[in-house]
Amino acid sequence: MEKQISLNLSIYQMSESNNSLDPKLAGIISHFTLIGWFLAFLTRKEGQENLHFYLRQTLGIHLISIALYWIPTFMFFGGTLRLISGLFMFACWAISLLGAVNDEQRSVPVIGAFFQEQFKNL
Repeated sequence: MEKQISLNLSIYQMSESNNSLDPKLAGIISHFTLIGWFLAFLTRKEGQENLHFYLRQTLGIHLISIALYWIPTFMFFGGTLRLISGLFMFACWAISLLGAVNDEQRSVPVIGAFFQEQFKNL
């Protein structure tokens, strides 16, 4: 009986010490909705530079995508502007996701450095 209890305790301690996601997986998850970003944010630790890089970048992509949603389509060239900006944000998201999958810090064009500077405290 005692051996079974100690075995169960050692399994519990192992799972307690390993309560965070793999940084690469967390970086990938952060690309999928703000809920995924928040999950990755909660599992971050100091020294995980790639994860912190992708948390800053995907937060910017998510916020700009939400802001672009509010461009009225009835405005003169509104629909065209919304389509072009939506395609650009999708391309930025895809570039960022591919960088996270390959576990390298791949900044998105034009706005990537801005995100890194604005969200440097994350």
